[in-house]
Amino acid sequence: MEKARAILIRRIRFSETSLICVWLTRSHSKTKTSARGAQRPGSAFAGKLDLFYEAEIAFAKSRDGDIHALREVVLLQAFDGEGLHYANLAAASYFAELVDRVTEPAGHAEEVFDLLQRAVTYLRTERPTPRAISHFEAELCRALGIHDADPLHALTGQCGRLPSTSRDRALKACAPLAKVPARDKME
Repeated sequence: MEKARAILIRRIRFSETSLICVWLTRSHSKTKTSARGAQRPGSAFAGKLDLFYEAEIAFAKSRDGDIHALREVVLLQAFDGEGLHYANLAAASYFAELVDRVTEPAGHAEEVFDLLQRAVTYLRTERPTPRAISHFEAELCRALGIHDADPLHALTGQCGRLPSTSRDRALKACAPLAKVPARDKME
């Protein structure tokens, strides 16, 4: 049985009641697990397998594949709160998709995990800005050992193409809201 501190970066429906969960862990890099019966009422996984949740997981390694059996999840930090807006979700989605593209199973991802953990912790309480998104991209390049004046160019070289749709969505969501002029009071 393997144990790891992990952040859930992707969920894929496997059957009516089961999920494939993609985790970024500090010790095992990107890890895929099957959560059998996770969507059944009363499941031991109920309320613990939402995106961007940080947890301590235990899983049994597969002998012949890359999808391991999830055995236990102890929730450490949920991704919710009073300050959470659509912009927070959009930025977290972009970060998770980007990290998913640049990491490999069984690789070394300590710095990438630490970066994602800091970003998710920040997004739990603070509204993102375009500068925060650019900072994440630059720090991800640093964590991967990529040195380029343009982080977007460097990340494109690393993963083939950027998740531009989710990046555009995140940038648009965190742009300052336009002020609406006040209406004249009706008498």
